[in-house]
Order: sequence, then C-alpha cells, then structure tokens
Amino acid sequence: MAYLPDRPGYDELRLMLQSEGRRLLVVAEMPDGVMYKNYAELNVAPEEIEEALASLPRAMDAVNRSLYVDTSDAVMSIGNRLCKAVLGGRLWPVYQQLARGVESQGRRLRLRLVIDTPSLLNIPWEFMYDDTVRKDFFALSLQAPIIRANAVRDLAPSRPVSGPPRVLVVVSEVLPYDYGAKDEVGYLRALASAKQIELIERPNITPTDLLEAISSQPYDILHLIMSGVWLKPAGGWSTEIFTPRDNAEQALVCRAEKRVEPVTVDQLRGALQKQSGVSLVCLSGDRTDWLAAQLTPVCPMVVGWRGANTAEAYLSFGQGFYAALLEEQPLEAAVTRGRQKISYDYPGGREWSMPVCYLQVLDGQLLSAAPQKTDTSKALPASDGGQSGGREQQRLRAELDIELKNWEELQRRKSVSQTVSPLLEMQLEDTRKNIEHLQAALGIPTEGQDG
Repeated sequence: MAYLPDRPGYDELRLMLQSEGRRLLVVAEMPDGVMYKNYAELNVAPEEIEEALASLPRAMDAVNRSLYVDTSDAVMSIGNRLCKAVLGGRLWPVYQQLARGVESQGRRLRLRLVIDTPSLLNIPWEFMYDDTVRKDFFALSLQAPIIRANAVRDLAPSRPVSGPPRVLVVVSEVLPYDYGAKDEVGYLRALASAKQIELIERPNITPTDLLEAISSQPYDILHLIMSGVWLKPAGGWSTEIFTPRDNAEQALVCRAEKRVEPVTVDQLRGALQKQSGVSLVCLSGDRTDWLAAQLTPVCPMVVGWRGANTAEAYLSFGQGFYAALLEEQPLEAAVTRGRQKISYDYPGGREWSMPVCYLQVLDGQLLSAAPQKTDTSKALPASDGGQSGGREQQRLRAELDIELKNWEELQRRKSVSQTVSPLLEMQLEDTRKNIEHLQAALGIPTEGQDG
C-alpha cells in the first residue's frame, strides 16, 4: 500500500437510482447542490450477472489461487453498460467537467449511489467500467471510488474514533470452503501486537453467543468471519442463488450443538441496536451483500461481499483495508485499497469487484488519529525468537520482497499492454514509493525503479 503523506479530501457526486418499469431514473446531485436528471435503459440481464460471478475462481471451484484467470470480458461488458446507464446521456459531459475540476484542485471525487429500489441493490454497480476516457474500473480508482447508500436512512455526520479502534472478531466456520479464517485472524492479531488495534476474539461461536457478544461487548468495529445463506420462502436455506429475487433474504450461519442454524437480519439488527458506538461492520463472508444493506439502519458503515469468494481474497482485502484505515484514510479509500490489494496479489481475477460498501454518513473518516504511522498492509506475526529490532528488520525485508515482486508483475503487465491505463500507472508509482520507503527504513541505498 502507498505511503502517502497527504490525504486529499473527497467531493461527492451523489447519484440517486430509482427503477421506473424497465427504465432507470438517475438524479445526480453535484457538490454545489445543482441537480440533473437522466433516464436510461438498464440492459443487464440477471443471467449475465450469474455468468460473470461464475467466471470468478471460487465459483468454478478453483482451489489454486495462483492461477491467472481472465474474467475481464464478462465483467467489463456489464460494467460498460452500467456506466452508460448511470453516467450516460446528458450526465456524461457534466461528470467529466466535474471530475477535471476536482482533480485540478488536488481533490478526489466520490461516487455515492443512493439506491431506492430493492431490485437495484442486487445489481453489481462495482463493475462500472469507463471505456472512453479512463479505460478502467471505477471501483479500483482512488480518484473516483464507488460507494453505496441505502435510501431508507438519511445521511448523518460521522463520529471518528479516537485512539486504537476496538475490533470484535467473531468466527464461525461451518460450510465447505469456510476454513480460511486462520490467516485473516492472524493478520488482525499482528495488528493488535503492533498496538494498532485492540482485538477481542470470539471463535467457533454459537448463535446465542454471537448475539450476546454483539449486544454486550464494547467495540468500534465488528468483524464477522461468517458465511451467509439465502433463506428459502418455504423454510430452510441455500447457498446456490447468485442473483436473488427481490424478496430473497440472507442470514448468517452458526453451529448450534450438532446442527447449523441461521441468524437472521432482524436478530443482528436487534443486537446491534443495543450498542451505541459501533462505527463499522465488516461482513467477511460469502453472500453477505444483502445483509450489508439491511444493517445500514443500525450502523453507519457496513461492508459485505457478493457471491462466493476465496479465503485468499478476504485476506488480501483485509490487509489493504485495515492498512488504509490505520493510515487515517476514509472508508471509501480503505475499501478501494482493499480491492487494489486483491488485484495486486492475484492479477487477472475479478474478486476485487465482490465487496460492497455502504456509507450512511456524510464523511467516511473512521479514525480521528492513527496510533502509529507505520505501514500495516502486510503485517506479519512476530517470530518466536530474537529481539524486537530483529523482528522489525525481518518484517521490513518480507514487505520489500513482496513489493519487488509486485513491481516485476506490474512491469510485465505494462510490457504486454497496448495502452497503459491510469490505474496501472498509479500502481507503478505507489509500488515505487513503497520500495523506496522500505529501502530507506532498511538502510539500503535507494537507486529508484526504472519504469
């Protein structure tokens, strides 16, 4: 992740989405309050979304995450049409002018999609792709990140957390493919060892214990490593639905004695309502995107995941996400950093598009003051032996090795690309800065990276 001394603020282009029959109504509110309206056809079929989700490694039951899987065609095709629906027609020149003006002032432009219709919650707006100017995905850009807001709740002022955030991590691994929480929890433990966060752990939890911990344990961030399922109207649950019906509901699953039981959204909301200071809920598990939207009335910041994903994707996202938060980056930037970390680690895949982020406050600033300024994007557990200085040297060298491999991969992608995208240029620049920072910390002469 980047070592950025300055953190440009965000202006906001608020895009209110409503479904009117087969047409999409987009009402755009500019930062100065000027409103624009546009109608568009939403030419994306549910079957296409299923196909795009099925093109991801996990959905194909691919176990080896090191394999290059090019899923760009389906995702780009859908993303291009979604971009034209949301920002097309008269809105496109308005957006372009606004983006240039914001950039000229050294700021960034946040795209907040305020969703008014339940069926629109299921659309993968995070696929949005600009094939004319940027030639890249919006969700991978720090300059124009995409976040969501649930229209059922008004936006409120944010309440930043002072000092190391208290993170309650709850683990329940009960379904096939669930058994990957060890590394994710290990990363959070490393942050706690470095005094970056205060960690409270509740592993292998039952439904009763889960609700008790959520409602009574003091914390700022709730991190749930649990899978979601779709509840069947006639009873029971399923993991098979990719694009749900408008009335389909998700639930989390826990083991209760010898059976697996769902924890419904009403139960989760009821437990969260007993807390007064929860700033963020991270649903780090499959099929939790609908749940994320439904938790917005009781939590100002919620992150969930669409579809089925690999444990490695959750780990990479968490590393980038928490590193950015602890560098005092706002939520929208932290989510983008998490997406970028997945893209860095597994080039060609598209699991970075699966997280969904709901921001129900005006400003995504979670921390008012970071406890330390050290990079935490790839924190490693300390070794059993040696002095603290030696462990720190090992950590820095491990990070440098990773960044050097990232540099080689990015250079390879640049060499085979006909045109170099703005995202790739940004990744190269960020990686170069990271390498120079780590080399300086290790006392290695900095010669710079040619590119």
